[in-house]
Amino acid sequence: MSSREKPISRARTSISDIVVAIENDIVSGAFTPDQRLDERQLSLRFGVSRTPIREALSRMAASGLVVTRPNQGVFVARLTLAQYLQQFEVMSGLEAMAAELCARRAAPTEKAEIVEIHRKAADAVSASDMGAYVKCNLEFHNAIYKGSQNEFLEREVKSIRLRLEPYRRSIFGLNGRLEESHKEHSLIVESILAREEVAARNLMLLHLNMHRPSFADYLMHLTKVLPPA
Repeated sequence: MSSREKPISRARTSISDIVVAIENDIVSGAFTPDQRLDERQLSLRFGVSRTPIREALSRMAASGLVVTRPNQGVFVARLTLAQYLQQFEVMSGLEAMAAELCARRAAPTEKAEIVEIHRKAADAVSASDMGAYVKCNLEFHNAIYKGSQNEFLEREVKSIRLRLEPYRRSIFGLNGRLEESHKEHSLIVESILAREEVAARNLMLLHLNMHRPSFADYLMHLTKVLPPA
């Protein structure tokens, strides 16, 4: 039984649980851009009526992760290339701010969590396990958001990243990107541990720099899967 078919126990089927589960399926690729989300199948999966399913999808539509098409249903959102680049630009600035604040404010336990996630990512790189690395990468960035100790910043950057993640994960399929990403993470970790705020900010900007050669390769990939407008 796949992750999207596995039912969630009734004790956990709140609308928030449903939203999180569907979001995870979109981010992981179980649901793909332009795919229709069938209310009946979702209600069977979560063991609830269609009413909470509709409420969950309505919340997701408000965040931009899904779209409602009149007389057709609810579909996983597909960004245009221009929309993707505009949102990526904003996300990069927020990521850099999060890294700077994390270096300044993160508690010892939060720094330890970042180090541990980075260690797990190293294992994924050694095993050439892209799926495991993608998971660690998301955890790594989430831990930095948390370490910023700015809940508004954390919420906003997560919201943008959630919309971009279905497309971002494919960058790790580019030749050498796993190793490159992990090396960049190492420098970011070092700056956070040393409380070097400016360095942490600049290194995160470099990590997400649109002008890097590998980003150009990724952009070429995006032109094949995203409409220009």
